[in-house]
Amino acid sequence: MKYFALFFILFFAASHSQVLLRYPEGQEPYKGGRIALSKELQEILQKNTPNGCEKDEALALKVMVAEDAKIKLVYEQDTAATSNNKCAYDLAKNALKYTSGWQPATVNNEKVKAIAHLLFAPNDLLKGDLVVTDEETKNAEFPGGITKYREKFMSCFDSRSYRYSGDLRFVINFEINTVGGVQNIFIDSDFGNPGFVDMVTSCVQGPKKIKWKPAEYKGIPVVTQFRLPISIRTN
Repeated sequence: MKYFALFFILFFAASHSQVLLRYPEGQEPYKGGRIALSKELQEILQKNTPNGCEKDEALALKVMVAEDAKIKLVYEQDTAATSNNKCAYDLAKNALKYTSGWQPATVNNEKVKAIAHLLFAPNDLLKGDLVVTDEETKNAEFPGGITKYREKFMSCFDSRSYRYSGDLRFVINFEINTVGGVQNIFIDSDFGNPGFVDMVTSCVQGPKKIKWKPAEYKGIPVVTQFRLPISIRTN
């Protein structure tokens, strides 16, 4: 299986104004898809900053595409990622201003905001290296594996203080940052109970002393996303 050096990862986010959790199937955030964006960014970099960065850098960026197709680079909570890849961050901010193919997502023929992730590796784009293999990417890892993480989550989860009939089904979305911490937790339902959400959020974060091993792109730690479906029988 292959990945693009610059690619979209659909991102789940909460906002005061509604933001689509993901582009609907069949819709692309950029005209012509990921390769078209990669090629345009490559051309922009070659024209404006042909020397790239002194060292290889990679950064997972969040881009919000508004209803009018204007874009905004979303603040990165992981300050270590931006400080360790400052050149890539600065080049991305400048290059994105010249991109022109963004397109909003649509639902029921209505344009809506949506957030997408792109992994920006300027030196690779300048070299024309738009596709990388699995060997050059590594997923984030929890000590003992994802099964161990689920076990720790379920041992923390306590629904006895909340009255619900039937099964509980929800999806937890979160990021693992470049230092192995959990951030940007979003639960797809609040069940009308902020206390329940707080409890779930605390369980997702887990013990602060336990750190994930961050995802990597060519040995460079990058922010990555997890989607954890949960199904619990309450009866």
